[in-house]
Amino acid sequence: MLHTLGVSEIGRYTWAVLVVGYFDILINFGLGVLITRDVAREPQSADRYLGGSLVVRGVLWAVSIGIALGLVGPLAEPLGISAEAGVTLALLTVGIGISNISGLASALFNAAERMEFPAYVTIFTSALKVVCGVAALVMGYGIVGIAIVSIVVNAVTGVVLLAMLVRFLGMPHPQPSTGFGVELMRSSYPLMINNLLATVFFRIDGLILNAVSGEAALGWYGTAYKFLDGLNIIPSNLTLALFPLLSRLSTARGHGATGSNPGRDDFTRTVEMALRALINLALPIAVGTTILAEPIIGLFAGEKFLPHSAIALAILIWFAPFSFVNGLLQYVLIAVNRQRFITLSFVIATVFNVAANVVAVSLWSYVGASAVTVASELLLLVLFSIALRHEVRPTRLLAQSWRSALAAAIMAPAVWVVAEGSPILAVAVGAIVYGCVLLLLRGVTSEELAVVRRALPFHSRSAER
Repeated sequence: MLHTLGVSEIGRYTWAVLVVGYFDILINFGLGVLITRDVAREPQSADRYLGGSLVVRGVLWAVSIGIALGLVGPLAEPLGISAEAGVTLALLTVGIGISNISGLASALFNAAERMEFPAYVTIFTSALKVVCGVAALVMGYGIVGIAIVSIVVNAVTGVVLLAMLVRFLGMPHPQPSTGFGVELMRSSYPLMINNLLATVFFRIDGLILNAVSGEAALGWYGTAYKFLDGLNIIPSNLTLALFPLLSRLSTARGHGATGSNPGRDDFTRTVEMALRALINLALPIAVGTTILAEPIIGLFAGEKFLPHSAIALAILIWFAPFSFVNGLLQYVLIAVNRQRFITLSFVIATVFNVAANVVAVSLWSYVGASAVTVASELLLLVLFSIALRHEVRPTRLLAQSWRSALAAAIMAPAVWVVAEGSPILAVAVGAIVYGCVLLLLRGVTSEELAVVRRALPFHSRSAER
C-alpha cells in the first residue's frame, strides 16, 4: 500500500481509519473485556452475556452507520471530506461492525483460555487480507478497494470463528435481553470510556496534524505509526493471554491483605514476570529501530517517505517501552476492578496530550506530535504505577529494567557498525549480542527460562520419551 499509493492518499486513508476507530470503541463498548473477565469466573453465564452483548452491539452498530453517513453526506463539504475518503469511511464502518459481532466469539474463547483458536483465525484472515488487498491495489481500486476488502475479510472471519466456537466450545444459545444488555452497558461503560480516552490519547495527534500541517504530514506520520501498531501485537497478546488468569488470581489475593498471602503472592509474581518479559523485549526494539529507522522506512515505504517518516519513527519508537508496560498494568487494574482509576489516568493524560499537541504540532509538525506521544505515554506509566502500588506490592520497575537497558546499550554499537553493510544482518547481530549480555547480567530468571522451555513445542514430547 505504501509503495502503491501517494503520500496524500495515505493521509486520507489514515484519517478514515482514525475516525472509524471511534466507531469501533462505541460498538465494542468495553464488552469484550467484560465478557472475558466475568465468563472466566462464571463459565455458565456465557449464553446470557452473549445474548445481551449481541443486542447492545447491534444497536450501536446501527448508530455508528448513521453517524458515518451524516459525515460523508451533508457534512462532507463543510468538513472538507473528499468523496474518496467519505466512501472509505462508510465502508470501514460496515466492516468494523461485522468485526465487533464476531469478536464476541473471540471473547468467549479468551474466557475459556483457548486463545489459540482466535490466533489461528487471525493468521488465516491476515493472509486473506494481504492477498485481497494487494489484488485491489494492483487493479487500481486504491483506498476504497482496501475498505471493501475489510468487509469481506471480516465477514469470513466471523463465519470461521462461529464454526470453531461450535466445534470446540459447543453450540452457543444466546439469550437476548434488552434489560440485561442495559445492565451490561452500565457495567462496561467505564471500560468504553477508558477505550475512548485511550483512542483520543493515541490518535488525536493525527487529526490535529491533518488540520494544521495537511495530508502529506499525516501521511509521513501515519506511515511511521504503522510500525508501532504492528509492535502492539506483543503486549496485547501477552496481556490477553494472562487476563483470565489475573482475573481469577485477583479474587484469591484479598484486597488490602498484609503479611503472607499465597493468592496475593501468585498474583504479584505473575505481574512482575510479565513486566520483565515485556521490558526485555521493548528496550532492544527501541534501540535497534532508532538506529535502523531510515532503512526500515526505505524498505517498507520507499524513498518518497524519506527522511520524514524515518525521523518520526526514530522518535515514536521510544513510545514502545512505556506502552508495553502500560498495556499490562491497565489490565491488571481491570482485573482488580479499578477501571475507574484508569479513567482518571486517561483523563489527565489526554488533557496533557491534546494541549501539548496543539502547541507542538503548530511549532514542529510531525516531530512535535512524535515527541508528545512518547511524553504522554510516560505520564500514563507514572499514573498507573501509583494505582498499582496500592493494589499490589510495589513493583520494582527500575530494578526490573536496568539490566535490559544496559544490554541494549551494549548492543547498540554492534548494530550501528553492521548496519552500514547490511541492515538485515544488523538485526540478527543485535539480537545475539543483546541476548548473550542479558543472560550474563541475569536479566532472565531460572523460573522464566523454565516457562520458555515448557512453552516450546518439543518439550512435552521429549518429556514423554
